[in-house]
Amino acid sequence: MSKEITYTTEIRLPPSQLVSVDANIKGSPCQEILRLACDKAARDHRGVVSQTYRDNRGQVHHCLLAVETSDFPQGIGLQLQRDGRITFCYDAYAGDKEVAEAICRQIRQTYVTITLLRSLQQVGFDLEASEKDISSLDRVIVISGKKWSGEKVSIVVGKQEEVNIDFTGYPGESCSRDETAVRRALEAQDLRIEVRERKEKREDPLAAWNNTHEVRIRCDE
Repeated sequence: MSKEITYTTEIRLPPSQLVSVDANIKGSPCQEILRLACDKAARDHRGVVSQTYRDNRGQVHHCLLAVETSDFPQGIGLQLQRDGRITFCYDAYAGDKEVAEAICRQIRQTYVTITLLRSLQQVGFDLEASEKDISSLDRVIVISGKKWSGEKVSIVVGKQEEVNIDFTGYPGESCSRDETAVRRALEAQDLRIEVRERKEKREDPLAAWNNTHEVRIRCDE
């Protein structure tokens, strides 16, 4: 039996993990993941992570986290809203807007990827992840995983943080159990999962696709 699931994503920190800029970010798992995502964007763009960004007039703005890079030196700020939403702030006149948008996408994409990796590890998958460039600014992330008992998972995280997951090689209804466990782990990261449609098929070559519902997680900037 196998299931193919599609997600879209939103970063929204759980109320229990809303901490101030000066608090210990590692005491909040979601904010720890966010910091890791910013660290990766900074490394890839030859930059640093800070807590300020600047506008076109040089005015400094304080924020939860910021990424200053060689290709967007004024920086991109991440602000934490009262409802837990993360918003990205930058002055479009301070540099190349396309570069800034690509950095924002990468941070969201990496956040979702780390969350998926941790969630799948919780249900027993050994995982490998790789990146594939699809343009000079964007990439997709490909994740493959396998359990010792033979079940497999294949995942693609797109540039708009959409996630396609294919669980394969499952006996009986155990696929639903793992899918549910992963979904609950993602919900624990407050990715705002909303179930819409799932495509389901059995390994029997004569079996047809059975459209039931697909999982989506909304992503707002």
